Amino acid sequence: MKRKVLFVLCLIVFILSSCEKANYCAQCVEINTGFNATDFCGESQEVDDYINDLTSQGADLGQEWSCSKIIE
Repeated sequence: MKRKVLFVLCLIVFILSSCEKANYCAQCVEINTGFNATDFCGESQEVDDYINDLTSQGADLGQEWSCSKIIE
């Protein structure tokens, strides 16, 4: 009986750990021109890094980006 319970618990842990992580996307538009950048999708931190890079590097080029982070 204990082996069955242990097996079921292990199976549940395996299923939960193999679930896909949430995927996020950045949707960005350049304010001055209205240009829509191609959506960038990935894990949460990757999307945050993309938005930070785009806005800071864009500012160096005179661009003003507005970005939204969405969950897929």
